[in-house]
Amino acid sequence: MREVFYNPELNSILKKEGFVVFTLLDENEINFLLEEHQKIEPVKSEAFYTSIWHHDKNYRVKVNELISSIIPRKLSNVLIDYKPVFANFMVKKAQEKSLLDYHQDWTFVDEKEFIAVNVWIPLVDTNINNGALHVISGSHHFDIPYRGRNIEGPYWHISNYIKKYFTKMLEVKKGHAVIFDERLIHGSFDNQSFTNRLAVSNVMVPKEAPILHFFKSETGDTIQKMKVEPDFFTRYALNDDITEYTKTESFHYPIRPYSKFRFLKDYFLAQYR
Repeated sequence: MREVFYNPELNSILKKEGFVVFTLLDENEINFLLEEHQKIEPVKSEAFYTSIWHHDKNYRVKVNELISSIIPRKLSNVLIDYKPVFANFMVKKAQEKSLLDYHQDWTFVDEKEFIAVNVWIPLVDTNINNGALHVISGSHHFDIPYRGRNIEGPYWHISNYIKKYFTKMLEVKKGHAVIFDERLIHGSFDNQSFTNRLAVSNVMVPKEAPILHFFKSETGDTIQKMKVEPDFFTRYALNDDITEYTKTESFHYPIRPYSKFRFLKDYFLAQYR
């Protein structure tokens, strides 16, 4: 599997922890994104929402183009030949139930060969009160290869156990990037402050990597695998019909829920990888 960063130290940290943190955006870029978000922010009722799932395709495309015009350029000398897949605004509303439970992001590449990353950047300082990002260090080494539309996480039912024993909170300053392996288990708690917590993110993959998407029907244990182009993720909202895309493979994949013991074992094994 090829390296992600030009910097060997960052590669070592990513391999061990599953994430790295460093300053990326300056004050002008932060203010620009805040102003643009205010101009185009839709009326949304959800306490937590992400722009990629908005029903308006034009809005999804506009946000993607806006953020992707900045972040990949800033990372051109940091990531080794990575390309953007899609970008998001991510909002946690103030004083509302905005919990984002523990999860892994979707599978975007063949993870035996490539590492897909999420570049997550808060546009305000984050802390315990306003929904700071929480991660499970090393969880990118867990063997959970297929993640996508309608595919349940095998550890979702033990979220309280995970929260109590395994989480690390990242109090990230505005403009700092958390670049994490898409396999990393992460989440965030309610925003209990009096201002919205706004962040941007950009999914990025190696330029030579085919982009994949996996989904499961609402019933049964059959998973469909597709090869897609980046515009797939702005063309279709979460609940849209994607059957016009050609499936390259179908296979049986029953979800086997983690026991607490299995999670504990996998967690400690991951610390020594």
